[in-house]
Amino acid sequence: MRRGEAKAADEIKKITFKFVKYYRGKGPQYVNVRLNYSNITIYIKGVFTNLDKLLYENADEEKLREVFKGAMLILKRELLEKINEVLNVNCTFLSIKENYIEDSITIIIPF
Repeated sequence: MRRGEAKAADEIKKITFKFVKYYRGKGPQYVNVRLNYSNITIYIKGVFTNLDKLLYENADEEKLREVFKGAMLILKRELLEKINEVLNVNCTFLSIKENYIEDSITIIIPF
């Protein structure tokens, strides 16, 4: 990773950590950011709260998805705005894939 890419990845990592902590009430275990020519991939481990885990363990995945969806709508918009500002790009879409078993989220932002 080139110096500029490393700096951008580090900044995205910090932004993502702050956003997750603010919107989920706890910081993630870790955040990994990869930049390549066509997208940004953000892998976040340790994002689910005790309530999320309880809902999942009691087979109420639909309620968990509803709760998570509301928080992610806000996170998506604000995270995109901040990443666009930091990288000086115009990304308008991101994809979020939750993995309840691994307690992780993968965010992909094409540009």
